[in-house]
Amino acid sequence: MSRDWLLRQYEDTARALACFVLGREYSVHEELIFADSESLSRGDLLLFELRGMLREGRVNEAENRLFELVEADTKPEYLPAALDFYERLAALNDAQLAACRFSREEVAEGLGHLRALYEDGAVGKAVP
Repeated sequence: MSRDWLLRQYEDTARALACFVLGREYSVHEELIFADSESLSRGDLLLFELRGMLREGRVNEAENRLFELVEADTKPEYLPAALDFYERLAALNDAQLAACRFSREEVAEGLGHLRALYEDGAVGKAVP
């Protein structure tokens, strides 16, 4: 299986999931521009937190943080940060993932788990 094909699969899944939950097209590369920190939503803060952890190579910790929030409450505002996180992981090569003690299979499993949480009709509701 080629890396490019797998990356396209992640991107297609992310776009479909975002369209389903947000009700609009969404690019996980959309840049966030804010006048001040008071305008940041919880989803925006999560995005910055996950990106920071990813830059530091703390991938497992970032994924745990993501699911800690999403499993407690599948807020639609968390979805863009989650999709951005998985697209950035999918773009890493195998050596970069291994250096973070993460695998391509874990990327697919995490995205699948995220998809299941949001598609099970639990959007915006706390998950028991």
